[in-house]
Amino acid sequence: ALYAGWRVTWPDPGRDFNHYHGWEHGQDAHLSRTLHEEGMLQTGFAPVIYKLHDAGDHYMYYTHYSALPTIAVSLLYALAPAGEDHLWLRGAGFATTLLFLLGLFLLARELYGYPFAAWALFFAAINTQIFFFGAFPAMYVLGLALASLAYYGYIRWRCRGGWFALSLSVGGLIGAPLMWWCLLFVTWPLAFDLTWVRAPRTRGRVRAAVLLWAAPVLIFGL
Repeated sequence: ALYAGWRVTWPDPGRDFNHYHGWEHGQDAHLSRTLHEEGMLQTGFAPVIYKLHDAGDHYMYYTHYSALPTIAVSLLYALAPAGEDHLWLRGAGFATTLLFLLGLFLLARELYGYPFAAWALFFAAINTQIFFFGAFPAMYVLGLALASLAYYGYIRWRCRGGWFALSLSVGGLIGAPLMWWCLLFVTWPLAFDLTWVRAPRTRGRVRAAVLLWAAPVLIFGL
């Protein structure tokens, strides 16, 4: 599905920069390349577009974009050899989407066992969203990969304990909404679980639940 999506959304590797995937992924890539070429300190670690149509030589800031995914993708431009930025961006999209599918599979297996997880993975892999958007490291691709791993980590910690599972969950829950603002409330289902479902209600769990309820406000402040 990823390879087919790659060939459909980018049929000619020799085409110019803006033909990554329609306007949106072209815009994401353009913001990231600008951040790389202009310099993060120069732009204030913020998503910016080139100084276009501005006599004062100012940047156009995209305040509705999180800086984190733009910075992450801009690093690919720093690492990619000359003329291979297309390939590196697509490869990063592939890897991130496969990470999301892995997190989904592990979560489903932890909840309902291997057969259910295998079917969940199959239907997720042939989903049209994977086909059209999975071959590019966009903000929602990065965010959903972290969210799936965070939920898997939480369920594993809930059932078996362990610092690795808890660290995976905490890291994913912080990173996911910083990557994509639509995941701002990704912590609330887990806060609901800690508050009303899991027993006994210890002091540590109450504190964790309060932090999860407050996380959207704190992350939005960042």
